[in-house]
Parts: sequence; C-alpha cells; structure tokens
Amino acid sequence: MGGPLTTEDLQYIGGLKADIVRLEKWVDDLQSGMYINCVYCGHRYGPRDEVPASMSDVLTAHVEKCAKHPLAAARERIVELEEAAGSALWNLEEGADVGAAMEHLASVLPED
Repeated sequence: MGGPLTTEDLQYIGGLKADIVRLEKWVDDLQSGMYINCVYCGHRYGPRDEVPASMSDVLTAHVEKCAKHPLAAARERIVELEEAAGSALWNLEEGADVGAAMEHLASVLPED
C-alpha cells in the first residue's frame, strides 16, 4: 500500500481518534436529551449550566460568536461588502468617476 506510517500519519490518526471519542460523547449527549450542542464547533450546553435564558436562546447567542458556524464567514463578507460600498460612495462624493467606483466594487465581488 503506502509503506510504513510516518510520525505525521500517526499524529493524524491520533487526531481522528480524539475526534471519534468527542463525537461519540456528543451523540450520547444528544440521545440522552440532556444537552444542546453547536453542530459546527461542538460547544455544549447542559442542564447544569447556570444560564438566565432558555437553552435555545443560549445556543442562538453562541451561534452569533461561533467562528466555525457558516454565519461567521457570512458576517465577515457582509462587513467587507459594506466597507467596499461605503468606499465607493465616498469616492463618488469626492468626485471620482463612476467607472472607477464600479471597478472598486467589482474587485470585491465574485467573478462568476
């Protein structure tokens, strides 16, 4: 097949084993109905957490700051686009031509 395992291979396998243990615990918690988890980062809230809100509210608040949740990338992209639009408007107000402002906006948009 590929020869003997390298140190990198063994570290990778160790990481996978740790993920399996973490995910098995997560599944156990979910099936017990005692915890709610962020499906993107695995952060867990349980019945012993002292929170002044419903578990749903706690998870919603977590999603707002979870770096692994897809909304984090979407929020970053929104900020980037808002900044580009603001810059283009400022350039237009300062007398830049429309073509230059449009080129600036196009530079932050996807090519497809």
